Amino acid sequence: MAELSSQPLAIQSVYGMYAEDKLFVNRRYQRKLVWTLEEKQRLIESILKSFPIPAILIAERESAKGTYEIIDGLQRLHAIVSFIEGSFKTLDGRLFDLNHFANAKRRADEGIFTPLVGDTKLTQKEVSVILDYSMAWTVMRGATETDIDDVFGRINMVGVVREAKALGVTIEQYFALIKKEVGNSGLSEDLKKSILSSIDYNSYYGLGVIAISVPAQKDVSYFDGDVYWRSGDSTQKASKAADIAGIAKRFG
Repeated sequence: MAELSSQPLAIQSVYGMYAEDKLFVNRRYQRKLVWTLEEKQRLIESILKSFPIPAILIAERESAKGTYEIIDGLQRLHAIVSFIEGSFKTLDGRLFDLNHFANAKRRADEGIFTPLVGDTKLTQKEVSVILDYSMAWTVMRGATETDIDDVFGRINMVGVVREAKALGVTIEQYFALIKKEVGNSGLSEDLKKSILSSIDYNSYYGLGVIAISVPAQKDVSYFDGDVYWRSGDSTQKASKAADIAGIAKRFG
């Protein structure tokens, strides 16, 4: 029987676990979603303002005690670590100052990562706010693969229920809203039809589930005059001339 325990953990300790290779990613338990730059920036903004963020769920590895698989929260962890390591700036254009965090500074000096260069950085006080920020962690111990699959399935499903409750509608009404929004969107007609025909509604673990499987792209997609294209598991806006030229050649 799996044991669950909740505990707070400061971001500087989280980074230490990452640097010591104590956190592992099992792709079975991750959504096919890559956060945009703005989503990462807004997470950092929330931390700087001491707003609460969702808990991270990890499972201790039976084969290597003291190491953990990330079950839920990979994108949040990746955003935090990559910001500390200077991969992107805040919404107001500032970088994390490595001079105020010895662990990350040492790794940068050793060439483990290369931060962006910039003169505008967070203050020492702001760096401390981030490093001292207490994240909620839930740890599963003694969990079988079936236990983890069950928990991960419930995590994926319950988000739909919460969203429906936030809107004050039933699951069925929420499902109808999705169809309506897709139908009224500026997507090409062929893509709208493909998405709408791929939406499915089920009841799983007593929760409402809406699954949308987007088929392989056979044509260019447009929204508000912009061109979008599939890149791996995500849809991206073609913002560079090379992207647009490549799309034109692909579908030309």
